[in-house]
Amino acid sequence: MGTEMDAILKEFGTSLGFDGLEFDEYGYCCLFFDDIVVNIEVNEKSEQLFLYANIGDIPADADKAFYETLLEANFLFRGTSGGAIGMDKSAGIISLAWQGPYKDMTCVRFEKIIENFVNLTEHWRSVVAEARPEVPSDAQSGGMFPEGIRA
Repeated sequence: MGTEMDAILKEFGTSLGFDGLEFDEYGYCCLFFDDIVVNIEVNEKSEQLFLYANIGDIPADADKAFYETLLEANFLFRGTSGGAIGMDKSAGIISLAWQGPYKDMTCVRFEKIIENFVNLTEHWRSVVAEARPEVPSDAQSGGMFPEGIRA
């Protein structure tokens, strides 16, 4: 890759006990924090860092109040800490995403961003889970990212 994020990700990995953590040739890396998969991408052209995570399946029987809760959280980023909640109808999932510049990023700042993102993902997963029947935790992960690193 060749971005300043390469060194930061490597340092972050070392702090977690993973030597050699790096982005792939497409600027992608995913990390597992318990049952949360955080997808991390960098865009060299725009110097942007992207984080995204699945927060649950779209509930088949969700009511208007459920969708109002999600929309209200997105309004001026009040419930998303600068991120956004969206859904991919064709995949049947709801996701949390965050984007920000990586210029002048430090490992300490990156660690705080990841920590906040994981905490926010946990919160929104619980909100989404309340709107649908319980599903076993191994079914929620879907095994979509078998090559990720569990932290």
